[in-house]
Amino acid sequence: MTEKKIREVLDKFAEEAKKIYGTKLESLILYGSCARGDFENDSDIDILILLNVPLESINSERKRILDISDKLDLEYDVVLAPVVQNYELYQKYISVSVFYQNVEREGVKIA
Repeated sequence: MTEKKIREVLDKFAEEAKKIYGTKLESLILYGSCARGDFENDSDIDILILLNVPLESINSERKRILDISDKLDLEYDVVLAPVVQNYELYQKYISVSVFYQNVEREGVKIA
């Protein structure tokens, strides 16, 4: 996997997510090995999707995001690993969640 391929996949993912969510899409953040630049050929592409939607709808939104990632997985022969979260919850727990702190420290905002 190359940086160019990662960028292509991320651009397409962002385009599709923006179509679906519009202003409800707070941000897309690349994290993990692809964000750090130490990815391997078989690394997955970790993406945190922060949405301004009610907490009770997050599970149904995960399904919509998985539809996008499954399509791109096949199209680009990659493995996208999306994590969907409510933006307010993310903000609330950022000071106590090691995962969120890692995303803040090493993440790259893509949308």
